[in-house]
Amino acid sequence: MDDVEIIVFAICLTIAALAWLRWYVFVFSVQGNLVPVGPGRGLMGVAPLGATAVLLLVLLTLSSSDVKDSLVYVTFYLLMGIAWLGIAILFMPFAGLSARDDALERRNPGAAFAVSGALIGLMLCFAGGNIGNGPGWWVVVYSAGLATVGLFILWIGLQVLTQISDSVTIGRDAAAGLRLGGFLIAAGLVLGRAVAGDWYGYGETIVDFVRFGWPVLVIAIVAALAELLLRPTVQRPFGPVLTFGLLPASFYVGLALLIVSLEPLSLVMPR
Repeated sequence: MDDVEIIVFAICLTIAALAWLRWYVFVFSVQGNLVPVGPGRGLMGVAPLGATAVLLLVLLTLSSSDVKDSLVYVTFYLLMGIAWLGIAILFMPFAGLSARDDALERRNPGAAFAVSGALIGLMLCFAGGNIGNGPGWWVVVYSAGLATVGLFILWIGLQVLTQISDSVTIGRDAAAGLRLGGFLIAAGLVLGRAVAGDWYGYGETIVDFVRFGWPVLVIAIVAALAELLLRPTVQRPFGPVLTFGLLPASFYVGLALLIVSLEPLSLVMPR
């Protein structure tokens, strides 16, 4: 590692330690008082570990050879991803969802489902930026940044059109939380794929991002239409978790997997 990478490593280590220490303090205690385990609290504890495991798997299998064959660089990018997730959490309230307030303090299981899906989706965006060969860490930041910004734009757009985050946070609808979490995982899959591959330049990466990422709009349209049909009403304030929550979420993820499979990743194809 060169001097700049050592500095970046130290910064990522600091951000990751502070962000996730704060996170787990919130998970196990609220405002300093130990509270009984509420619905979704266990999921909130496990979700960051699951997201980290996803990134580790990608780093060990699909990253460039000089990364996956080096424990130092695997650790470097793993810490960067953990820090990335810690920073991204701070922007969730702009999409209408707060991990601490909604999922923990209010013990809202729907919010826990949505936040957990967001963590996985955001990490998929970062993981995609690590796939393929590139000249350095800034390439990962640039590529993952495109995917992450894209995910937040889609999330905010879905919120504006359907108020899905309100259904989760105000309505406390667990089915809506599952739908939102499933949508964010699906979007992360497609957008992460859109920035994956060997590096050929900033402009080429944007071209690929549009080329491989546009089908995520199909998932967003489907999710918006589904939300208009399935969102809570006065007559039905809480939808059935299985049929209104798990099944639509599974459909979004399945559709994303189909989209990704139609454009298989090739690390030797021109970008």
